[in-house]
Amino acid sequence: MASQFPATWVPLQFDGTPASKINFVNLGTGAIQTVANSTARLFGLYAINTQASTAAFVQVFDALVANITLGTTIPDQQLFVAGTSTASIMLPMAGLYFTNGIAVQSTTTAGGNTGSASGVTVYAMYLKP
Repeated sequence: MASQFPATWVPLQFDGTPASKINFVNLGTGAIQTVANSTARLFGLYAINTQASTAAFVQVFDALVANITLGTTIPDQQLFVAGTSTASIMLPMAGLYFTNGIAVQSTTTAGGNTGSASGVTVYAMYLKP
């Protein structure tokens, strides 16, 4: 299957080295996913929602997973992704600095606490110092 990742982006692994994508699938489990577990700079997010008629809200936190409570902890960024579509956040050239780490989760409502069903994939473009 051909990649749906934009050709102009270089996906990065958890350690910031090139050439690997970060997938977050089956987010309906409610599990918040760690992108970076320490200080990092986020340059962009690209999300794919393959759910036919259900929108997803990708919440991005400057926090460790253990310190996040969905529905209570306010996300630092949020990305709406309509059903069967893609969306992206392009950030300033210098990126956004995350002091504590980068964590993401896809939910059924903005700022919500119910994880979306499987079918949402997020690619994060970031670097760790």
